[in-house]
Amino acid sequence: PKAADEISFPSRMSPKATLIAEALCEGCPQATDCLLHVLANPQLYTDGVWAATTPNERKRILVQLRERLGEDWVPAALRTHRSRNDSPRSSGSRRPANHTHLRTAAQATLVVAA
Repeated sequence: PKAADEISFPSRMSPKATLIAEALCEGCPQATDCLLHVLANPQLYTDGVWAATTPNERKRILVQLRERLGEDWVPAALRTHRSRNDSPRSSGSRRPANHTHLRTAAQATLVVAA
């Protein structure tokens, strides 16, 4: 994760570094948790690549979430994410995250609610 952090989360990224970071994120089993966390914590999504998305892509996603689910979109998004993870087809397909620096989606809710 440390090597990925150095590539994925710098304050300014070249186009090549952005492509490398996106490629690292694409196969990550925690990409949805990561994206929910960064969208729920606006101070984190201003820089770098998170869940294979750039800051501009995350801004568009956040606008769409707010339009569809309202300003209090986090609980609704978490319910949807959890129900998908609890479905029989996804059972056993998730690996534990190696990103110890990331909070869980449930913790992201607490940060937003505070």
